[in-house]
Amino acid sequence: MRNQPEPRSYELLDLIRRALDGTLVLPEFQRDFVWKPTAVKLLLSSVAKGWPIGSFMLWRPDDFTMAVKDFDGVGTTHGEGDDTPTYLLDGQQRLTALIHAFDHQRTTVKYVLSGAGEYLLADLEGNIEDLVDHRTEKQFGRGLTTTKGRAREDIALIEDIVDDGRFSQWVEDYFDTHKLDSSKKPILFERRAARLPGLRAYSVPAVELASTLDLEAVARIFETTNKTGVKLSTVDLMTARLYPADFRLRDEWTEVQERTYPMVGQNFSDTIDAEDVLRILAYWSTDGAGVTRERILKLSPDFVKMQWARGVSALGEAMTLLSEVMGVVQGSLLPARLMVLPVAVALDAAGEGDAAKAVDREDLRNMLESWFWRAIIDETFARSTNTRAIGQAKELVRRVEEQQYSMQSVLNEEAASGLIDRLIDPKASDGLLEAAAHALVVAADGQDWKADEKPLREKAGTLEKHHIVPREGEGVEGWEKVNCIANMTPQSKESNIELGKKLPGEAGVAGKLLGPHFCDVGELGQVGHDGFDSFVSRRAREIASALIAKAKRDTP
Repeated sequence: MRNQPEPRSYELLDLIRRALDGTLVLPEFQRDFVWKPTAVKLLLSSVAKGWPIGSFMLWRPDDFTMAVKDFDGVGTTHGEGDDTPTYLLDGQQRLTALIHAFDHQRTTVKYVLSGAGEYLLADLEGNIEDLVDHRTEKQFGRGLTTTKGRAREDIALIEDIVDDGRFSQWVEDYFDTHKLDSSKKPILFERRAARLPGLRAYSVPAVELASTLDLEAVARIFETTNKTGVKLSTVDLMTARLYPADFRLRDEWTEVQERTYPMVGQNFSDTIDAEDVLRILAYWSTDGAGVTRERILKLSPDFVKMQWARGVSALGEAMTLLSEVMGVVQGSLLPARLMVLPVAVALDAAGEGDAAKAVDREDLRNMLESWFWRAIIDETFARSTNTRAIGQAKELVRRVEEQQYSMQSVLNEEAASGLIDRLIDPKASDGLLEAAAHALVVAADGQDWKADEKPLREKAGTLEKHHIVPREGEGVEGWEKVNCIANMTPQSKESNIELGKKLPGEAGVAGKLLGPHFCDVGELGQVGHDGFDSFVSRRAREIASALIAKAKRDTP
């Protein structure tokens, strides 16, 4: 029962005070404040009437602190002097909106009650939604910066209503500037309490999570209950976990992208991130027992700090090999993200520099290259489970340690024989094979067909899939396979646009550029309805043969 959430209620003004003094904080992984004034006004209308606005979720963990961020417009001490601050997990947008509404100096948008005096003096209660309004900072500067100026315009800041002293002054100025009978002043106080009860006393329901919960459990709860569908990445959570240990995970990853391995930042930022390093560390920490998010979140900060550089080196070596040897020069050409782990730990097991084992680096490279293409043929990562990645990693590490580099015996001949069908079937949705086929063209030193006819490697980061025979043929008799992998090849975005709806021959592509793309010079001058099937069949056979040859590269 210790892990059961505890229902509580808090006074809104107390929560705002705690947010301002830093004893109620936002975890760093919370998204930025995004609400528009229209949403804030609707929320404020509900609060003013005392209507429900939903519950908040709080967590005050035992002996655990994590990276935090400011509430928008609030500079805080982040709980200095309080070893265990309370984290707001759900309700950030609402509480930030109310901080802005209740303290106009926290935001450039000033929330007001427009026609406040008229609303409170009228015998019939008006519509609260018509009363709640906002002004820009520029509009507010035009005569509304003083209580008297606001009273003259019959506009009140929320603070003017909430605080008794300020409200008394506003009422005095309102009656004075509008020349009203002062005997009616008590009416405004009475109707403030009756018609705007929530602005002075509002109880917020909240769920307080058990202090004994771990970060993984809290993350699951956050993702389940978050109304906007925000998912917490492993990097988000580890950034928070490592913060108290003075390890800035995001800064460290930026260093990797910008200085250590710039290609990761330039060409793989949509595919590879700090989690890939953490996954490698989890593999080492558990001796290959697991690399799931749960395992990563259990990594000790000291272990991460001690092994980070080694993990970065292993990842960098893997990405370099994949790029230089396998043609994986950008994220879209990496068949499966989890393929990086086995390559990284195998290269680390071989060592480098003075620590290098007695390993033939050429044999090692050939083994990893063979493994890569074999995994595509066998569809090893068709279901990219962590378990499968770990199994492959252990097998490669074992081979490195035993210097057993040949994998010839494990080629799946049945899978190899089905390659042509996978390349021709337009409904296969075989993303792994498609990425691999494009990487194969890069590895074969394929060039860009138009633009400056540079090697595709030099276009890394801009490569797209190009339909050799234009997609406009789809639906025409004999062209049913126009979207199959065998009809696609990588081109830079610039060349893809220039080629447009033309066949390579019609677009003036030089014949010498077609070979590495497994294209025949003659047939690509004028492939017609009758020739399309023979074209994709022949190209599929050539791609399949090349893949199988690559998979057998480690043959002694």
